[in-house]
Amino acid sequence: MRKQQRAAALLRQAADLLNVNTSDRSTQYQHLHQSLVTTNDNLLKELDETRERPQHEVNQLNWSYRQL
Repeated sequence: MRKQQRAAALLRQAADLLNVNTSDRSTQYQHLHQSLVTTNDNLLKELDETRERPQHEVNQLNWSYRQL
């Protein structure tokens, strides 16, 4: 019976460790998700700003790029 109790205690400890790791992973995924959302928002804002540029400015930038 003693071996069974020890095994059960070890299983409980392992389960506790798994729960902690799962919680940590969940937190990491939440931070990663927030970071991706923020990056996406910034890229969309930059894209909108680029689209709003007057056409002559875009033409000038294209000409300058070709000169490089």
